[in-house]
Amino acid sequence: MTMSGAATAWATSQWRRRWVTLALAALVLTVTGALALGAAMTARRAVDAFDRLRERTSAADLTVFVSTFGEQGVTSEELVLRDLPLIGVGGAVIEERFFVRPVGSELIPMFDIYPIVQRQLLDDPINVPVATAGRMPESDEPGEIALSERLAKLLGISVGESVTFESASIEWVEKSTSGIDAGPLDGPTLTFLVTGITVSPIDFAAPTGTMYLTTAFSDAYAEQIAGFARTEIQLTDQALVDEVIRTSSLNSGNDALDAAFEIGSSQWGDLNQVTDGLRVVAAALWIFAAAAAIAGLSIAALIIRRLARSMSAELQVLSALGVNRSGRASYGALLLVPVIAFASVGTVIGALTLAPHLRLGLAEQVEPDRGIFIDWPAITIGTGLLALVTIAVTFATYLAVRHHTEAPSRSNQRPAVKRPIPITLGVRQALGGRAAVVTATLLVATVVTSIVVGASLNRLPLEPKLWGAGADTTIDFGEREGGEVNDEYIRALEALSVDDRVEALTGTTLFYPEIGGSLVGTLAVDARRGQPILTILAGRSPHTPDEIALGRATMSRLDLELGDDVTITLAGESKSFRIVGQAAFAVGDLKLDDGSAITSDGGSRFVEFDADVRISQILITWGDRVDAQQAQRTLADDGYFLLDPRHPPIVANLIQAERLPGLLAAFFGALGLAFLGYVLAASSRARARHLAVLGALGLRPTQLSATLRWHASAVAVVAVLIGVPGGLVAGRVVWTALAHDVGVGVAHAVPLRTLAVAVAISLLGAIAIAVALGSRLRRLPLHELLRAD
Repeated sequence: MTMSGAATAWATSQWRRRWVTLALAALVLTVTGALALGAAMTARRAVDAFDRLRERTSAADLTVFVSTFGEQGVTSEELVLRDLPLIGVGGAVIEERFFVRPVGSELIPMFDIYPIVQRQLLDDPINVPVATAGRMPESDEPGEIALSERLAKLLGISVGESVTFESASIEWVEKSTSGIDAGPLDGPTLTFLVTGITVSPIDFAAPTGTMYLTTAFSDAYAEQIAGFARTEIQLTDQALVDEVIRTSSLNSGNDALDAAFEIGSSQWGDLNQVTDGLRVVAAALWIFAAAAAIAGLSIAALIIRRLARSMSAELQVLSALGVNRSGRASYGALLLVPVIAFASVGTVIGALTLAPHLRLGLAEQVEPDRGIFIDWPAITIGTGLLALVTIAVTFATYLAVRHHTEAPSRSNQRPAVKRPIPITLGVRQALGGRAAVVTATLLVATVVTSIVVGASLNRLPLEPKLWGAGADTTIDFGEREGGEVNDEYIRALEALSVDDRVEALTGTTLFYPEIGGSLVGTLAVDARRGQPILTILAGRSPHTPDEIALGRATMSRLDLELGDDVTITLAGESKSFRIVGQAAFAVGDLKLDDGSAITSDGGSRFVEFDADVRISQILITWGDRVDAQQAQRTLADDGYFLLDPRHPPIVANLIQAERLPGLLAAFFGALGLAFLGYVLAASSRARARHLAVLGALGLRPTQLSATLRWHASAVAVVAVLIGVPGGLVAGRVVWTALAHDVGVGVAHAVPLRTLAVAVAISLLGAIAIAVALGSRLRRLPLHELLRAD
């Protein structure tokens, strides 16, 4: 017999009494499901955000420097228009960069900012920025400008406001680059109207930002303001791009044509470090999604299980009314129908609403589409997993209800009580609810893990040695053409090597030999004092001329390990080196995890080493008692050019995601307290009759509420005792894996004060919830407790 007639009417009346519990289960699933699905969708979208930005902006692949050689009367523009279409160029643009900067700032054009005027050469425009607010300036308006989001934020400027710039003449720039004090900028002062805020791939090659001027500006000020031009091109055959970059030649088969163009990768191009940073952001979002999903499903399953255990009396009534086992099971499963219907719809709607707001750091900056987006695969898989887990919970609920109905109830087996009743009952109730204790422990462990990862992440920018910038001071001596001797670098290296203020002194020469078929930036390291200033992640620094340290990405790309041999080729001459270390780099334009380092004697093994184009720098670590700032001022006064410390892009991306661990800790901490409140409330309702009987036998109201306090305290203490050590271990594991994946050094941080506050909030919060529920319990008349279900 199935449920019908009187049985159906009776069952319906019973379910109406449980709507609060059902709504709570649906709410938990909806909130956590929306967060999990939204984070998963955002993670999937973050991974290819830069590719989509390049596609939206039709980003160039290559930069071309043009030489007309002996062709009289032929301009660079005419040469590009005439010859580049012959080799399959789909788009080309001349980008002029002018020496203008915001008044009063120290931003250096072409280094910190890129003031760009674009002249499209072919029918299909390329390098077109995306306007995230306002519009691009009109080409015939010299007084209009668009700013990148980074620069607009730095200047505090929005669309419709005016901004004033200063400029430098060609003579001023020539004096400055020759080492002559050129004085204040001597170009005209300019006032622009900001018409738009933009995002483009080049923003992530420039440290600070980009500004877009008009062709009318170029026509008006080209003779007054210093600038230079470069040509950006996009090839129709993408298979040629890597080969062209590797060989620095168009490989057109026409020697004159190839000689007329010097090729390099475009700053609008595929920046690997941006992609690596997006993968880090995506990994953090996936962790958040998994944690939210597990927490939500665990709590919802526990709520349903507790609800099922309270149904034993109802199932006995249905059995007496003639309802068979399958009918009783379907009755138990019916509780999930409204829960899943509401949770599924709420999860999808919530995920679509939350996803745009879950973008972190770099993912938010790179994203060209800022509105609501739909990721159908993620939605389909997410709701499918929700359904599958729900079916599993339904089956487990059926087994639990069936077992609870047919087996003798343990709650009626009361052992003798020899200790104080409130303590005994509270602790037994806490330890008897194993699922609740396990869930609370997992939530505490998640909070602690988030705190440890967040502290380690916050420590990263404060310890430059972890990401390749172990020097206190870096002196830059610029680039020298092949064969030119950098006398200033050599003299400074010799002078500083006998300076008593210096603890460690390392000279570095950056050159570009070929390793594994492609050019790899390589440092020739000259350790004049102390240990080499080089960040070693594994192994050690190279000491002899035949030893080398490689970056993580370089080793991975070449499938090499410590102890292997690798061949380096320079100007056709090849030498073998043994890999003794894995290093991180923040010198020159080396990528954090892609480069190599050898000794200066190792560089001298190549006959053409001195003839290669090289960039020289000196790295200094000051002694413990030396005032580093005063020492740097002294060097600046002596005429040395000091580089400001800069975070490598991937480290900057990590720093931008530093709020995620704190949000995780706050979210799961609040979820844990809410869960504990539910467990205590459900326990007090389930055991109300037992407590009332004890009250009738003489147990005072204060003792009844004390039972709840001991229950809450026991759950919190067990969760803290197990969850805190577990979270510390998990936090170290997570941060170690993340640091290794990024290619930075591992340094864990354990914020004892923050952990102490978190533990105190857990314990005091549990007691406060128990006190609030206990006060309600004390106010209920004894006869109402005796009638409790």
